[in-house]
Amino acid sequence: MPIPPLIALGLISVIGIVGLLPVKPTPPPSIVRQRTVQFLDQANGSIQVRDAGSRRTIIVIPATDEGFGRALIHALEVMRRRYRQPLDTPYQLQRLDDGRLVLNDPLSPMHLDLESFGTSNEAIFSGYLGERPAS
Repeated sequence: MPIPPLIALGLISVIGIVGLLPVKPTPPPSIVRQRTVQFLDQANGSIQVRDAGSRRTIIVIPATDEGFGRALIHALEVMRRRYRQPLDTPYQLQRLDDGRLVLNDPLSPMHLDLESFGTSNEAIFSGYLGERPAS
């Protein structure tokens, strides 16, 4: 059923007025825990997930793994190749005080809220942060 023009105009006016009302900004969440990680391709097809600060290996994802972690890391690499960015530049993996786990690329505005991929997939990256994966 079509909306009469006068009602539509009234709705647009109300939306416009509400849009002009002051909004109290909320402070950005604080970082509770952070790790700088690198995803490094190995000659045998595996991916080394490494702490960029200590240069210690967190985990090696086998070449035969077809899971979420490997797929996301591959997608990140494709983006960097496309924009001709260095593949070995570390990412920032952060746990925020609101509970979210995010992955940030310092070479782009990319900011991934890992929870949006589901809790089991988020748990993979929480392991990279040094947290125990959710059960």
